[in-house]
Amino acid sequence: MIRNFYAALKAALPAIPFYLGADALGERAAPPRLVLVPTDENFAPASAITAPQVRASVATRLVGLQLWLWGEGYEEVEGMLAEVITALRRTFGPGVVELERGRWEEGGAISRGVAYVLDIRARMPVAETRTYVTLEAIAQRCGGLGG
Repeated sequence: MIRNFYAALKAALPAIPFYLGADALGERAAPPRLVLVPTDENFAPASAITAPQVRASVATRLVGLQLWLWGEGYEEVEGMLAEVITALRRTFGPGVVELERGRWEEGGAISRGVAYVLDIRARMPVAETRTYVTLEAIAQRCGGLGG
């Protein structure tokens, strides 16, 4: 679901550098770019707010994500911030993405320019599964050895 979230947001934005995962914040990286980094999760009961492709939900993941907006300077990053928040609302609608907090970053991983880290929480359904596809594939790889 995180990859689906990333793909939907990426498709909604102009063709700018947009990456999934903290590796895109490495010391050789440079602005401009957006980087989506999963951070933490909580769970809630199944919700009526679900992705259209999910038949039945058995729980809701409350996925913590950091959205790094990295630009050449403050003005550019503030413009990115307004446009990304607009894209989040247009893409996922009300009740799916909560804006939590933000902070400015300079130095450290940000060797050039300035970044704004927007903490968001996305509601993602846990789809009911009828078969054990992933677990069966792992069992096959491990030779059926359960511990």
